[in-house]
Amino acid sequence: GKNLEGVAVAMSTLSHLDFAPLMCVAVAVHNVPEGVVCAAPIFAATGSRTKAVALAFASGLSEPFGALLTLRVVHRFLTPWRLHAILAGVGGLMTAVCVRELAPEAAKSPEHRPAALAGGLGGAVIMGATILLLD
Repeated sequence: GKNLEGVAVAMSTLSHLDFAPLMCVAVAVHNVPEGVVCAAPIFAATGSRTKAVALAFASGLSEPFGALLTLRVVHRFLTPWRLHAILAGVGGLMTAVCVRELAPEAAKSPEHRPAALAGGLGGAVIMGATILLLD
């Protein structure tokens, strides 16, 4: 997941369409709740805020690593068609993770379905607003 986000951000910086700021803001907005989701179970299990924040931070470091690796390795082979194919692939992989992993988990718990639906719709609204504001 996080490496794919790094790939998407790195590839967007190379695009002639100049949507890198939009991609960076979208990923940053997405990373806030993701960091909380990483830290919350660690805090619940250990009771240590320091450990929870440190491990969530360490998890987040894979994103810039993925971006740097992508820029280092892929840059010399990149064409506009390949760039768009990579971005489409990353988007498809992230969508597949949501559909195959997250949605079924949310559906297992009837009392959490409204929150999952609200979170999904709220995220879509925030992403849409980001696109409108930065476009």
